[in-house]
Amino acid sequence: SAIASLPVFSAFTIILDFPEMSASELNRAITFQARQYIPLPLSEVALDWIRVGEFKDDSGFKHQQILLISVTQEQIRKYQNIFKEAGLSLGALEIEGLSLARIFGGADPTPTIVVDIGSRSTSAVFLEDGRLKFVSQSDFAGASLTQALASSLSVNPLRAEELKKEKGVSAAGPNYELSTIMMPFLDAIINETKQAHYKYKEQFPGARGVERVILSGGGANLIGAEKYFEKALALPIAKADPFSRFE
Repeated sequence: SAIASLPVFSAFTIILDFPEMSASELNRAITFQARQYIPLPLSEVALDWIRVGEFKDDSGFKHQQILLISVTQEQIRKYQNIFKEAGLSLGALEIEGLSLARIFGGADPTPTIVVDIGSRSTSAVFLEDGRLKFVSQSDFAGASLTQALASSLSVNPLRAEELKKEKGVSAAGPNYELSTIMMPFLDAIINETKQAHYKYKEQFPGARGVERVILSGGGANLIGAEKYFEKALALPIAKADPFSRFE
């Protein structure tokens, strides 16, 4: 038996606002709203949702904030086929944001941004009281840094990847010139994280202030990344330790 996580770019997510209502009414309301936002017929997608917040408006009426998740049936069939060929039974799929929340949230209530830098995309996952509240995705990621080195130095991508891992980024010293090639793309990831943080505060004005950032994904292993992010975001930075709670 197996459970798999879907990368953020394979799913569509949006925060929706509803007045307080029964579960059956909420299901109908979510389906109605989904038709307005999802650019495909609902017959071609799988829908799920989780409650991520609540607040009272100026008139005292309670509202609930729902994270709507949509994945195409085609994508689901693709994963089912992969696991079938591997001799495994796929029990469930979830978006990576929920996986990251379970690893780095759980019993830890600290308001946190998990910046997960993969090869193809970077996701900013916002946690409060150990639970997922908001997720954002950027196309700037590890491969952007590799491609920048390959183009600037006229080397093949494999050599560029080796240089990236060996040298990392530094504000001074012998590797500074190499670092300047990658810095604009790291800055792009940081700026997208800042924009996501701004949207998060707009969506959840009552949320507690973010107290830390966790860097995860392959990009978190870039030498010097923690210091670079800490200076730019003015928040404590920790590198992910995903196996810390395993026994």
